[in-house]
This record gives sequence, C-alpha cells and structure tokens, in this order.
Amino acid sequence: MYPFGAPGYSRAVARPRLTIVAVLASIAALTSAWACNVYDASLVGEKAPQGAGIGFWSASEPPNCFSAKVPSEKDRPAPSSAKDVAPIFLALDSIQLGGQNWAKLGFDLDGTCTRSDTCEPSSEALSSCKANGPNVPVDGDYCRDNAFGLLAFTASTSDDATQKYNLSVDRFNCALKLGFSNYLVRISGYNGTENDDTLRVDFYPSPGLEQGATFDCSSPNWAKNPAFLANQPWKIQDDAVVGAGEGTAVGNSTLADPRAFVRNGYLVATLPVNSTFAFPGSLTASVIPLTFSRAIFTGRLVTARDGVVTLQDGLIGGRSTPAQLLESVRQIGICEGDQTFTFVQNYLDTNVDLLADGTNDGNRVCDSVSVGVGFTARQATPGKRVAVAKEVPCRTPVGDAGVPVDAGVPVDAAAHDAAADGGP
Repeated sequence: MYPFGAPGYSRAVARPRLTIVAVLASIAALTSAWACNVYDASLVGEKAPQGAGIGFWSASEPPNCFSAKVPSEKDRPAPSSAKDVAPIFLALDSIQLGGQNWAKLGFDLDGTCTRSDTCEPSSEALSSCKANGPNVPVDGDYCRDNAFGLLAFTASTSDDATQKYNLSVDRFNCALKLGFSNYLVRISGYNGTENDDTLRVDFYPSPGLEQGATFDCSSPNWAKNPAFLANQPWKIQDDAVVGAGEGTAVGNSTLADPRAFVRNGYLVATLPVNSTFAFPGSLTASVIPLTFSRAIFTGRLVTARDGVVTLQDGLIGGRSTPAQLLESVRQIGICEGDQTFTFVQNYLDTNVDLLADGTNDGNRVCDSVSVGVGFTARQATPGKRVAVAKEVPCRTPVGDAGVPVDAGVPVDAAAHDAAADGGP
C-alpha cells in the first residue's frame, strides 16, 4: 500500500472511483488497575502502539507517562505549492466501539492522565473537572478519554439492549457491507501529498447504495463477502447538501470543516460545534444519531495497489453531554421507563469526565462524556440526491439489528421508514 505522494501513487487515483458517527451497539464492568509502565516519545511504535488515537501528535506527559494527546492547530504543516488533485469520496466500511477494548481507543482529550493504567500511580486523582459522583472516572491506556466506550462495554451483557433492540456492532458492520446506510466523506482542495496545510472535508449522510449487495447477515461467514466497490454510487441525503457545487458531484455539506489539514499522511478535521452524525434509513434501529458538543476526525490516507484510496486507523474523538446522549437514545426507540434507558441515564449521572466547552477547570463539575469511535473507510462514488424521512423519537425498532427482514434485497430507506411509521 502506498501513502499519498509515495512512488506508485498516481494523481488519477484521486478521482472518485469505485465512505462517524456513532453506534450504540454493545452498550460489563470497570477494569481494575494494572502495573505501571513509563513511556517517552521515543517509544511510539514500540511499547505505545501506533494507531487508535496515537500518532505524530502523541508525547510524554507528567507524571511520567505517555499520552495519546490529540491533534491541534499547532500541528498544521507549512504551506505547500503542490497542485490540488480531484476531490476524493470515501464511505465507511467498518466501525469499532470500545467494547472490552474501550481503554485502547480514543484521544487524551483533556491533556490530563486520570489514573490511567499505563501511568505511574498517584495518590491524587488527577482530573480536568470535578467528578459528579463518588468516584473519578478513569482514563484508558495512554490517558485516553473514552467514557462512552466503557458505557458500551458495561451494557454489552444486557439482554434488553442486545436482544430487544438488536444492538450489535457485528451486525452493523455487515449492514455496511450490504450498503443499507452510510456516511460519505469528501476531501477537496487536497494536494495529494503527505502534508497539506489546508483542505476541505465534507460529510454526507447516505440512505444506502443505489444498488446494494444481496448476501445474508445471519450467516456466520458474512465477513467473507466483498465490500462495496468504489464505482457503486451511494444516494446522498438531500437536505445535507447546500448549493450545486463547482466541479464536484455534489455541493458542499451542512457538516464540514473548510480548514482541515494532512500531516504525515494523517487527515485531521475539526467538526463544527454540536455536530450530529445520523445514519439515515433502514439502519435506524441499530445506530444512534450521536451529537458531539466538540469533536475531531482523523484517519491515515492510503492508496492500495489496485489504486483504491482508503482511510485507515480512523477515529472520531469528542465530547457529548448527557442530554445529547439521552436524546440520541430516544431516537432509536429507547425511552423513559425502559430499563435500558434507566441504565444509560444512571451511568451518565455519575460518569461525566470532561467539560463540554473544551476547557479544564478543577473547580467546575464535569458536564460531558468522552467518546472514541474507530472506523475505516474506502473510496466511493456519490450518486443521486434523495429525500429522507425524519426520524420519530421513541418509535418501535424495525427488523433485525436495523436491517430489514428481507435483508437479501436492499430497500429504499425513505419508503421503508415511512412504512414503519404507518405511512403508505
């Protein structure tokens, strides 16, 4: 596989060819403290594994521990004179929540190591704000903040969550392969090299491929089926697009970062305040429209030998308030009075670990939950714009894991939702 700009890479690859988010899929217990390890920047790639939130932005932090940290404006590279390549479209092809590996996914969003198991133990529970309960929520490995991943892990043994609501990352990833719903990412104004100081990233919700795959997600061998091809067109949610665009397949999105950058092959984009990722259409029952008060989107751009562009080691790391998360839960039919709703509400009451405004203040009570969602994406083709029916909060889930009962045959998302809501 070639990074952009390396020998074997052709600018023709950058043309659209043959794509975060957030899944409440496996919402079991808090981990215990492990032995301490001390790291410094020279050990990245040896004892602090590259990826899942660790990259060029990571470094040693007191007290004697290595921090995943988070990319920031100071990491923006110097301007380049290289010419821009054609816009690149990507679609999501896998997603990863923390699950039992919640501690190994995410960024150190607050720059504070709160009893991370990979840092030297401290008699003082360091945190960036006051805990809203008897215990200070702990950080994951290398000071990663991912309280949402721990929530997913803790609820993974709940029959109410996993059976009644069919919340399963495995099933959701199968549905991505089927092409029932997705999020497209457009990268434009990019010079195609490993370093670009300014480019634009747009995000488009998609109710699915214009013509999806036809394999069975109930088969234990579903993962052996091929993913969507780069030249298969994806429908674009109409109200997510503004304008007609100039020289691109679709206009700009209502969710975008016009000042993203690429450094050392990693794409870094900052999401607008209170951005919502909602997978439209037939996957509604297995995914929540997660809203971030603040978030960052990263991934390593790579071009494969067959010329297809992919985004590897993708991560969305951010902050969501309890109110935002509870509203997201309602959107998939989990409502007040349901034991899963009560479980989530009780967890959020005592496991907020950050401040929503992005600051650190030990005198203020924490008001947000940290989130880390991993993903990969591959080159995709945008298709026609279509209207998508608005979701109805607290409606009854449909189908199996959000996939229609006749999952072998893709359906029109808007029509499927209208039927589920009692429409024609």
